[in-house]
Amino acid sequence: MFTTHFFTIHNLKIHSLKQYSPKITLQLLVLSTLLISLSGCMGESLCNEYSVLPTQDQNNDDVIDYSVHVIGDSILAYHQISCKSVGHRLGLNINDKVLIKPVTGAKMREIRQQYIPPKPNTDYELVIIDGGVNDLIADENPGTPEETACNCNGLLNHNACLQEIDEITQQMDNIIDEVQVTSSATVALLTYYPPEDDQSFIGACFPYVSQLNERYRQLANLDSRVEVIDTYGAGLPIIQKTSPLGEDNYHPTYNGSEQLASLIQQQLGL
Repeated sequence: MFTTHFFTIHNLKIHSLKQYSPKITLQLLVLSTLLISLSGCMGESLCNEYSVLPTQDQNNDDVIDYSVHVIGDSILAYHQISCKSVGHRLGLNINDKVLIKPVTGAKMREIRQQYIPPKPNTDYELVIIDGGVNDLIADENPGTPEETACNCNGLLNHNACLQEIDEITQQMDNIIDEVQVTSSATVALLTYYPPEDDQSFIGACFPYVSQLNERYRQLANLDSRVEVIDTYGAGLPIIQKTSPLGEDNYHPTYNGSEQLASLIQQQLGL
């Protein structure tokens, strides 16, 4: 049905366009271009492959159960619509559907709300979490103790950034506690990789992001049920990022999400 509609619009004869005003003609041309783009995106989707992955029913209630749960921000949320997010890629790699809940723009308190405890008589094996960068770049912090935002991509306040790192670390520790109270799963904390330059979504924030990564490593060192996934450093690939247009130059491309899924799989031995 989509294909039929697309070619009906795309193949409008030139002389038929002339009967419309220039504004309407432009709208039709834009719509045609958009449909071409959408058809290309749909063609690249992995949703068919993902939909046929095996499912689990751990307690025989005819409801899907999961061994892997993913929560976090846009690094893990990107490409969900095409089933090419990190969680989808990981599911395809391990041949098992994943409970995927990350949301673009999520701060730590919102990431905590994404966690869904396992049902009675079921359990996760792994809960993958990232988060914290949206708290650091925020220019205001409603609901958190500090009076001044870190705002590291704007009017940076060094002391506020250090206090924000403390707050994020405590919130991540609280999420870990909640997971461990409700599940025997391993918690895997995904570190943030660096941008190639300051002209990126993270920009000048990475010195603080790097400190946050180190705090996550410290949390893992204190708990045998917590692991850290390193995303940069010697021997690791440079994560492929989106176009620098619009000063993003940080979120993972399709291939970048695949790289991150592979790093999770390799470092955890899945």
